[in-house]
Parts: sequence; C-alpha cells; structure tokens
Amino acid sequence: MPHPSFVSLRAVKRDPATTQFFVVMEFVESCNLRECLTIRTKIDPPEALRLLGDAASGLVHAYSSGISHRD
Repeated sequence: MPHPSFVSLRAVKRDPATTQFFVVMEFVESCNLRECLTIRTKIDPPEALRLLGDAASGLVHAYSSGISHRD
C-alpha cells in the first residue's frame, strides 16, 4: 500500500556498460528542509510538529514494510 511520504519507483535497471544498478523514481517538485528554512527563516511550532509527524509516519511505514531508510 502506498504511503504519502513515499515516491513511486518507475524502474530498476542495470547499466550494461558499468553493470551498476540504478533506480528511476517519481519526480516531486519541492524543497528540502534546509532550502525551505533559507526562504522562510522559521517554521511555526504547529507546522514543525506536522512535518515531524509526517516524517515519523513514513519511517514507521518503511520499517513495518521491511524497508531500510539510508539518508
């Protein structure tokens, strides 16, 4: 079951020249937290709690699905 914090995978392929695997993922136009804070300088506590809750929910979903998050 998809989770709103996850992007979808489009393909997993292997480069024939290098034999390395690569992943093609859905593109989501957005900014990361550092970039958003550069623009906005601060986040109000209710929004910060929502962002933390969203991140925690995604990590719980990944863990319960047997997925390891490495970033």
